[in-house]
Amino acid sequence: MYVQIKTHKNPPESFRSTIPLEQVKVRPIISCVDSPTERLSWLVTTILKPLLNEVPSHLNNLFQHLEMLRQIPQEQLAGRKFFAADISALYTNINVQGCIDDVIELATEYRESLDLMGLNLTDIHEILLHILTNSFFVYNRTLWLQQDGLFMGLRPGPFCAIIRVYKFEKNSIYTDQHYLSVYLSNFYKRYIDDAASTAETKEEALALVQRVADQDPDKKLKWEVDFPEQQDDFIPFLNTEIRIEPDGKLTSRLYRKPQQKDITLHSDSCHPESVKINTMKNLYSEACRISSGPLEKEHSLKTLG
Repeated sequence: MYVQIKTHKNPPESFRSTIPLEQVKVRPIISCVDSPTERLSWLVTTILKPLLNEVPSHLNNLFQHLEMLRQIPQEQLAGRKFFAADISALYTNINVQGCIDDVIELATEYRESLDLMGLNLTDIHEILLHILTNSFFVYNRTLWLQQDGLFMGLRPGPFCAIIRVYKFEKNSIYTDQHYLSVYLSNFYKRYIDDAASTAETKEEALALVQRVADQDPDKKLKWEVDFPEQQDDFIPFLNTEIRIEPDGKLTSRLYRKPQQKDITLHSDSCHPESVKINTMKNLYSEACRISSGPLEKEHSLKTLG
């Protein structure tokens, strides 16, 4: 097991050597390299990952939400505000058996689009059950078994989590005519545990995500909603900051978390020179692609430093 420091949730002083390690907020990740279930994980992930194409709320990349928002007529966004919502500790709070059942249910529905590589869905079910219920890791020279939720680092983890939450969405906002006509016809997308949509008020935004949370039989699905308090507030979502003007005009620019250390690739590293050059080009290309106008582009480039 290793940890990833949550740079955006730690104050600057926490990175000094004098700060006790217990005060540094981290994300535990289990390394599955060369684990007994690594090859089985690769197999089921390869077979089942195409199911994500059947999840209408799923974002395939970090730019898709922006491209979709830009295609919405300006008058349709007028009077609405962009908001983001984050599911707290999604992996930890997922019911593993329910997750497996939802994946198999979706796989059954879209069986014809899957290449099962000679297996059947009963085999897939058994493999998922074996992988997701045998999450062993070593910590402090002791062997542990994770009993609740999914752990980060497991190949099937992301698509299992995506499909589990989609089941809640499907049984709530995707079956309610009001939400279908008002919210989903405008915009509602999710990248694993980060969702975004538009609403006229914060109360409407809270009601939307609560409808999804109410479908969780374990009542562990909790949302944190980021809604603009002032008209000129930008709302961060993935690598973008977005604001909808009163007339419906969309404004967007590059976003970096406040405590991000901007450590990308050292100039003295052993990477080929072409990799270093293209890394910088891609960073600036991303900033320009995200920015909606000259002022936003200037801000995005300053954000890169």
